[in-house]
Amino acid sequence: ILLYFISLIVAMTCGFFLLKKKLPNMRDIKNINDHRKYKEWTKSALPLALVSGIYVISQQIDILMLGLLSSVENIAIYKISAQMGVFVIFGQQVLRAILAPKFSVLWHTGELKELQRITVFSSRISFTASLLITCIFYFFGEYFLNYFFGKTYLLAYEPLLILCFGQMVNAACGSTGILLNMCGKEKESIKGLIGGLCVNIVVGASLIPIYGVIGAAIGTALGAITWNVCLWLIVRKHIGIKPTAFGV
Repeated sequence: ILLYFISLIVAMTCGFFLLKKKLPNMRDIKNINDHRKYKEWTKSALPLALVSGIYVISQQIDILMLGLLSSVENIAIYKISAQMGVFVIFGQQVLRAILAPKFSVLWHTGELKELQRITVFSSRISFTASLLITCIFYFFGEYFLNYFFGKTYLLAYEPLLILCFGQMVNAACGSTGILLNMCGKEKESIKGLIGGLCVNIVVGASLIPIYGVIGAAIGTALGAITWNVCLWLIVRKHIGIKPTAFGV
């Protein structure tokens, strides 16, 4: 925990100095007191804050439900599978930082064909990476669990594969969440996230008492699939492009 805290402080400090270096001198900026701009920023900031909050809850609700409905041992086992499952969307997470400003520029300049091309291309990269990592976990997951965590944590193998499947669907659907946010559709993004969170809670609460970590993994995977399918439909309707790796 101490090392994690130190790493956060170091990252925050580096980010602060890099941001300060890149930002223009505030003395050189005129008309900063345009109250209309403040209202626009506030309207955008609140939905984005809600999106971030719902996403954080979605990432932790399975652990909370395991704590309420199962044993401490199951929490430890599930936590390992959840942490390993994050590697499946590593490619997508890396691409998001690169894609976000591109999405915003292309949307606001009306270049929908280029937006379609970049979205599909990035989705295919994310899905290919997720498929490769899932295959590695399928064939060598038990070996990794035994080598790094011990025989006790071999029970994390099945929930890991279930979570990998959910993350593969996430990768295949593309960066729909960041696309909606960058195109000014934050409120629509919230709807999909709430739908996925509700599915996660209902399925998890139903299955965890019976199946333990497997039930938690199924709930999380179905929640992720639900929110990604919802965001895919919203992108099709409001942005007018086909964002998935399969061009649909």
